[in-house]
Amino acid sequence: MTARTDWRTHRPLMLPALALWGWQSGLLWPALAMAAVLEAPRLVSARLDITQKDFERLWNFTSVLFLAVVMYLVVSRLGFDSLSEIAGSAPAVEQRPEGMRLISTTALTFLRWLPYVMFPFLAALVWSRTTALTWTTFSLYEQARARRHPDAPPPSWAKQPVHPGYIYIGVVLFASTTNPGDARWYLPALVVALGISLWPWRNRSHGPLMWLVLAVVVAAACLAAPFSHQATRAAWAAVEERLQGVAGAGQGGGSANPDQLRRTTALGAIGQLKQSSTIILRITSGEDPGLLREAAFARFRGRQWDCGELAFQPLADLPIPAGGATITVEREAIKAIAPLALPAGTVAIGHLPPSSLETGGLGALRLRDSLPIATYEAIRLAQGQRVGDPPPQPEDSALDKLAADDAANLKAITAELGLERQTPADAAITLERWFGAHFSYALWQDQRPNDASPLSHFLTTSRAGHCEFFATATVLLLRQAGIPTRYAVGYSPEAEGDGRWLARGRDAHAWCLAWIDGGWRDVDLTPATWRGDEAATRPWYEGIHDAWSNGWHAFAVWKQSGSGWRLAVLTVGMLVLAWIAWRQIRGSAWRKARTGDERAQLLGLDSEFLALMGRIGREHGERLAHETPASWLARLGLGQHRDLGEALALHQRLRFDPAGLDDATRARLLELCRMRAVPARSFSTP
Repeated sequence: MTARTDWRTHRPLMLPALALWGWQSGLLWPALAMAAVLEAPRLVSARLDITQKDFERLWNFTSVLFLAVVMYLVVSRLGFDSLSEIAGSAPAVEQRPEGMRLISTTALTFLRWLPYVMFPFLAALVWSRTTALTWTTFSLYEQARARRHPDAPPPSWAKQPVHPGYIYIGVVLFASTTNPGDARWYLPALVVALGISLWPWRNRSHGPLMWLVLAVVVAAACLAAPFSHQATRAAWAAVEERLQGVAGAGQGGGSANPDQLRRTTALGAIGQLKQSSTIILRITSGEDPGLLREAAFARFRGRQWDCGELAFQPLADLPIPAGGATITVEREAIKAIAPLALPAGTVAIGHLPPSSLETGGLGALRLRDSLPIATYEAIRLAQGQRVGDPPPQPEDSALDKLAADDAANLKAITAELGLERQTPADAAITLERWFGAHFSYALWQDQRPNDASPLSHFLTTSRAGHCEFFATATVLLLRQAGIPTRYAVGYSPEAEGDGRWLARGRDAHAWCLAWIDGGWRDVDLTPATWRGDEAATRPWYEGIHDAWSNGWHAFAVWKQSGSGWRLAVLTVGMLVLAWIAWRQIRGSAWRKARTGDERAQLLGLDSEFLALMGRIGREHGERLAHETPASWLARLGLGQHRDLGEALALHQRLRFDPAGLDDATRARLLELCRMRAVPARSFSTP
């Protein structure tokens, strides 16, 4: 391949690709202006003297510019919010699709801006006398290695020439696919843009007519093919949907955004119950907060508990009582909705505007229009009735929707234990003793006979299960004894010390609410060993996950405190990046290329042979003022060294030949001058 057609050393046409990108992105005039800057050197002879080191600094500056754009998009736009939704302390399946959509939008915006980011570097290249760069220019590792070991030759791949113009064309064309322009004409226009850009470097084995016919055929096929720009956009949507599915998979234990009107249990699930160490609630309390209830349900249908058709309604203002114990809870809101987990005896809720509170279902409460981190206080009294709890309803005693075997087994167990003849409090104690003596806690469920329901299998055969089994059985057995009951869900938090408690996904719990002595009382008959069994599922990386989660939480609290976090982070980040950029470009004295004798005097001042001469002078003796390099080497006994002679000849050509050296010859000079050791003298001269 001749020098004229070598794609590595000759820049392609930039106008078609930039015009296509500008058309698709709605920035046609800025794109044409950029194309004019990049194509003008074809008509203008003036050039800039930019050295290899200058290009390395300029590329490093471009990398810093990449980081600045990413920082701006993440901090100033929606990128950080979406990352917070995905990686926050309590990510839920419900919030992840929206978070992934925001991340995808931010990423596509960054791709659209890439042509702007790379433009200064490419403009400097096309306006310089350099025809191509080596891969070392783009490798921070190779640049650092060359500084540490200046005499070590670079690897072969790093010496290969490349013209970044082809990379830039690829970036520009890729950026054009992220914008919803005229879909029907996009692919034909893409073929035309590629054809024009690469036309000068086509294979000359075939005539121009054949290439034109081929281009027309390909453009027509793209115009008629079903795989059009809509298909490209559909592919983006499929990738985004797949990412959402991956991000939302594997959610175990509790949910950061539970449904407070219905709950599908894991009754009947085979195998290990998945648990999560994700932090859901952060609690500050001077005493054990106990069970924190989020919702209660009355109707049981196979595997699901629900509240019927009850909906959320605004909650009336609650007076704050004197002398009540206060528990402070923090949790992340999902789409401005925060379910409230409250302990028994909660009579009022502080630290929240009353107008934002809603109640629904059977005592469920939530905060509407919440800040990202909802912080509230539960004020409880020892004998207080929990706020929002309605008195017993007909559904709290219903047993009419049970499977036949479940109804028969519940009736038989109730008669066996004599629950119908006991007071509600005594019946709860009898059940507690019965479960404690004959049942055990288990996260694993074996295969059951096909004709057995999960509940009956638990009560009569396996007698081992997780909290949902014990809660469901307790609710239905007490109902069989004539006691109104509800199925409650929430958390049983772990103590962290110093008045702090955490509720993780694995601390999600279910228990029974029973109407005892004129009020709803928590009846939790799950064996006490469940806490240790759950803790045994703790992953090895939980400490790392907690540190990450606590960092996000602290930042989110600071962010919503009204301290102007976006401006502060963006300002500090941009100042740091500006300082790095200044360090990269300072000292790069670009100048207009000279002509005639003045230019000839400047040629060769960046020759690698000068550094080699310095080493020879230090090890064998300095060159005298009147000596030429050739006579100096001869006096030192190095005149017969073949590599030194070749290097000196190339250096002289670089210094005094107006044509200078082409890239391959200049690379040879660099290779010759990077000797591992200065040659030994063949003889001594006094």
